Amino acid sequence: MMFLKISSVLFLILALLLAVVLTSILRWRYKSLNVADVALPLYAFAIFIVSSQTFVHSLLPLYGLLLSLLLLGVTFYFFRVKKSFSYRRIFKLFWRLSFLFTFLFYLALVIYLLALV
Repeated sequence: MMFLKISSVLFLILALLLAVVLTSILRWRYKSLNVADVALPLYAFAIFIVSSQTFVHSLLPLYGLLLSLLLLGVTFYFFRVKKSFSYRRIFKLFWRLSFLFTFLFYLALVIYLLALV
C-alpha cells in the first residue's frame, strides 16, 4: 500500500512534467495541442490503475458516466447559449474540460489514498 501511495503522488507530478516535455520537444503547439491534451490519457489510465488497486471495483465506469454527463452539459451549453453547433468546437471544449475534471478526480483519489492508514 505504501508503494501505491508513493507512486500515485509521483505520477501526479511526473505526468504533467512528461506532457510539458512532449509538447515542447515535438512542437505540437502549431496543431493547437497543449499540455492538457497530452496529459488527459495519462491521468485517465492512472485513475483506472489506482482505483482498481485501492477499491474492490474500479472507478472507471463512474468516471465514464461523469464524462458523458459533462459532454451532455457542453452540448446543452452550445445549443442553448451559443445557438450554434460545431462538432469541432464542442469536442475541443469537452476535451479541455475533461482534462480539468480528470485532474481533479485523480487528485481527489490521491488525497483519499493518502488519508487511508
